[in-house]
Amino acid sequence: MASARAILCLGIGRLCTTAAQEQAAFLLALRSATGCTSVTVYDPLFTPQDAAVLTKLDMSLPASNNCGSYTLDEPTIVYMPHCPKELYDALLRSNWSGSLATHTVIGNDFDDYAAGDLSTCPCIKRILPYVQRCRLPALDTAAPGSLDATVHTFFGDEWPQQEPQSGWSYKQTAAPRRRRRRKGPAPVETPVSVDPRDIPPASSPFWDLPEAAQPGPEVLDTAIDDALAQMSF
Repeated sequence: MASARAILCLGIGRLCTTAAQEQAAFLLALRSATGCTSVTVYDPLFTPQDAAVLTKLDMSLPASNNCGSYTLDEPTIVYMPHCPKELYDALLRSNWSGSLATHTVIGNDFDDYAAGDLSTCPCIKRILPYVQRCRLPALDTAAPGSLDATVHTFFGDEWPQQEPQSGWSYKQTAAPRRRRRRKGPAPVETPVSVDPRDIPPASSPFWDLPEAAQPGPEVLDTAIDDALAQMSF
């Protein structure tokens, strides 16, 4: 995360709830730890009061809900606590290229979706073999489970098998490995497992996706009031 330049936060809910307050505190700690000065936060449930508080905290609010379809133009940490899987899939689809290796997603554990129905979430289904995961330690919170989350990186080295430490530094991508040539007759082809460090080439069918499904009720496009978007605090 040391190379991240921006933070995008989706789905923390109204700040009058305990869970949202704890998640907002985590967001502030994340900004402080990473040094990111660009922080964008959105939830369709935000009230003018929520927007005023977040603006006072030097955070930006989009004018409308893009239903997770945010294009990340620079290395970004995306904090999405307890969002529906369709929202994660929309985010992945909007950045569906090898550039995913430069981004980090903190939220529900993608591995928990593996055994479920992913027919409407093709990006999650395809990216699973290329995801490196680190579950954050459980914290004693006033709203049980509010800060339960897993850190996801893509196409990089596996996380060390140890407790997370302060600093949150890691190597996002690994240098291509050099394969030794075999002498003699070519071996019989056998199925090989996916190397999560190898980014599929741009021409690979891996990047060809079916048409996106219409957003469901969990991620409906709900615009912030136009007057609110023009207010200054």
